[in-house]
Amino acid sequence: AATAATNAQNTANTATTSLADIAADNKITPVEKLQVKALWDVIVLEKPGIATSAGTLSVSTTLFDAAYINLYSLINTLTHVFDDGSGNSNMDTTTTLQNTYTRSVWDSRWSAYYDKKQDVLDGIAAALKVVADAAQTTANSKIKTFYQDGIPTSLAIGDLWVDTNDENRLYRAVIVGADAI
Repeated sequence: AATAATNAQNTANTATTSLADIAADNKITPVEKLQVKALWDVIVLEKPGIATSAGTLSVSTTLFDAAYINLYSLINTLTHVFDDGSGNSNMDTTTTLQNTYTRSVWDSRWSAYYDKKQDVLDGIAAALKVVADAAQTTANSKIKTFYQDGIPTSLAIGDLWVDTNDENRLYRAVIVGADAI
């Protein structure tokens, strides 16, 4: 989970740099639109999975959801990057960011999305670590079975020893640290 979160952060950093460069002149050219569309398509595909994982682990997505809605609004409603607002594609024309939708708004909405996504992924990783640690603690407290000639030192009450040089006779520890029959 930690590796996935780190990889996601690296991808977000690359995307944010690319997006800042795209909007540097307040224009989104047809070539830049293809780059933006590819990034947006990934976001649309990954969001439900992130939200489901977060929900399963009780990780809040409120700020992540808000950042997604703000970015969606910027791309699909306010600036019509992919269409003209009437459902007609405008991928082959340059879109100019106008009025209040300037480069700083463009940059901040993309950055906010990736930052909030990373926060949720970090929360998921932390929650999974708690689950994994609890599972390991449970596993560590379970009885062990030793198959060997010599008497082992028990790790938990109830540990089993199968004495392999005495017809596989079975012994059970009654205390932790038992090392004698």
